[in-house]
Amino acid sequence: MPKRYSQKDILDAVGAVRQGMSYRKACSKFGVPVMTIQNRFSGKVDELAHAGRPTVIPAEVEVELVEKIKRAANMVCSCFYVH
Repeated sequence: MPKRYSQKDILDAVGAVRQGMSYRKACSKFGVPVMTIQNRFSGKVDELAHAGRPTVIPAEVEVELVEKIKRAANMVCSCFYVH
């Protein structure tokens, strides 16, 4: 099942727990799993950590690659365009 909460939801939930809200109430209010809140609150996982593996290529290289692919796709499409 895909997650249905954002990084902001996690930070808000952890902040609410810091201000005295229970884990379960924060879970219900922000839609973040209890264990995610507990792990971020306890420091087991950094609050700003993102799920998944780190990216293989830098973001700027990815942007450049996407632009090149788009240009190549436009060139191919224009070759098949009939007037």
